[in-house]
Amino acid sequence: MPRERSLIGLVATRVTLFAVIAMMIQAVFVLLHYYRNDNRLADLMLDREADALATGFEHIDGRFGYQLPDDLERYAQRRSIARIRLPSGEVLFSNCDTECVRQLLPLDLKPPDSWARLVSQGKPIHVIGGRTRTLEDRTVFIEMGILEDSESVMWAVLGDELADHMVAPMVLLLVFSLGATLLSIRRALQPVSAAAKAAESLDPLNAKSLLTTAGMPREFAELTRAVNRAISRIGDVMRSQKLYTTAIAHEVRVPLAAMKLDLEHIADPRARKIDEDVDRLSHLVTQLTDLGRLDTFDRSMFEEMDLAAIGRHVVADMAPIVFQSGREIGFEDQHPSPALGLHSLIEDAVRNLVHNAMVHTPAGTLIAVIAGPGPLIRITDSAGLENRSYQMPGADGMFRSGDRIGMGLSIVRKIVDLHKGTLSLTVEPGRMTAAEITLPSLPTAS
Repeated sequence: MPRERSLIGLVATRVTLFAVIAMMIQAVFVLLHYYRNDNRLADLMLDREADALATGFEHIDGRFGYQLPDDLERYAQRRSIARIRLPSGEVLFSNCDTECVRQLLPLDLKPPDSWARLVSQGKPIHVIGGRTRTLEDRTVFIEMGILEDSESVMWAVLGDELADHMVAPMVLLLVFSLGATLLSIRRALQPVSAAAKAAESLDPLNAKSLLTTAGMPREFAELTRAVNRAISRIGDVMRSQKLYTTAIAHEVRVPLAAMKLDLEHIADPRARKIDEDVDRLSHLVTQLTDLGRLDTFDRSMFEEMDLAAIGRHVVADMAPIVFQSGREIGFEDQHPSPALGLHSLIEDAVRNLVHNAMVHTPAGTLIAVIAGPGPLIRITDSAGLENRSYQMPGADGMFRSGDRIGMGLSIVRKIVDLHKGTLSLTVEPGRMTAAEITLPSLPTAS
């Protein structure tokens, strides 16, 4: 499965791509604009060469002098001409004799601050000109002729213009616009990320378990509302299905009760065997009803529970049945902390675990219900039998012992899952079997 890319990454990539394309198009227009204007391009070439030649001024033996920079080899090789002089007429540098006299202004003439003359029209550009510069409070006249090596100077000028007047502003604009765009997207997606995390704990059976659209962009909010509607429909279907199952169980319970009443008036020993089978079937129907009832509970009904009171009540209620079966039962209060849930459901879970221990242990076994410490309640027995229905659930969520389905433990598991708790089953052979329900702690007010 291909890995999904983040929206921020997609937007950043596409904004950068379109910005680069726009810069390339603009660069073409800028190049064409300057390339077609020979006079403007010639002025820029002279400005650049004058600035490059001006870097050679220095003090030599305490006097203001000039040394041709090393990167201006074309003047040393006389592929271009240059003459640098002071207003007094003193020449600080010259690489031409008769060519300077023929191409440049006379030495006794004070030149203007900027002048240029195209030697020829078209490309390559050959231009003669001069610039006046002030260095260390001294005025100098820089006169030059860009002749044989004009192509390299022209492309250097075009590169400088692109960098100074287009690349730098465009990069600065891209950084700010891209940063602002990504920041806006990140802020806009925060509610969406929160909704994605909340979706992990959505419960279709909880009418209040919906995703919030507060702060979301309209398009994401519409998708979220559609998800909420789908969750609500799923919850309706689940509730309808479970109510249907419960209704069937109720319909079966009525004839079973009638059969039991009739069997009580029959003295035949075979009737007692059938009566036991009816009892088991009635118990199964009750468990089916309980399973259906579980899936219709709404977690918004949860409230604070006293686990010690639950354990004490179950022991008091089931003690007669347990003692009648030849087992013993007791309660131990280890000061449990409050938990959040439905009192009746946790009581049903504890009742099922006690019944399971009573059914699957030999006479004389001690069954203990221990509440605490912490938000937990534990049911133990002293038999420690390995061949019990205390097994992990199968793929269908049901616990099995041999070829029978442990419906009671399945009910307990669903109750624990409904409370977002854990059910742990441990066996110490010959010593103890324990089933422990651990519930989330009650949230404390900050």
